[in-house]
Amino acid sequence: ASGNVQHDYYQILTLPAVSIFCGVGFKKLTDGSITGKLLGYASIAALAVFAFGFSWYTIRTYYWINRPEIVEAGRQADSMLPPDAKVIAPYNGDTTFLYQTNRRGWPIGFDIPAKIAAGATHYVTVSPTDSDTETAELARTYRVLVRNDRFAIIDLTKMHSE
Repeated sequence: ASGNVQHDYYQILTLPAVSIFCGVGFKKLTDGSITGKLLGYASIAALAVFAFGFSWYTIRTYYWINRPEIVEAGRQADSMLPPDAKVIAPYNGDTTFLYQTNRRGWPIGFDIPAKIAAGATHYVTVSPTDSDTETAELARTYRVLVRNDRFAIIDLTKMHSE
């Protein structure tokens, strides 16, 4: 889905040429008589509307959130955690969940001690059950701030016995 953003090396060479040819084409459409200019501008406007319309139709799914739990957990985390908290928000490496927490951190779990050593202060997950072994282990070791059937927020700075 983000290939054009991650692999823009080919665009560096092609976009200037495409822009030049579009400019030449638009110039040709607007040259000529009054009727030709009017038709040219109408064609350009129609092309722009269709280009933006089809582009939006293609990328609109990038903005859909199929799991409202990540929004709910993110809002809860944002309201309870300090502004300088560094969050581990595992969601298969997708940064959408981390973004919802409004904090810096990691979009993937595992190797929690190394992340704590690097400054991680909280763990937020939408897999709050004991079937997720990472969440279950962290809940046994560290203080659980919130844990329900939709999400869990665990404070990695305080051990469970503190």
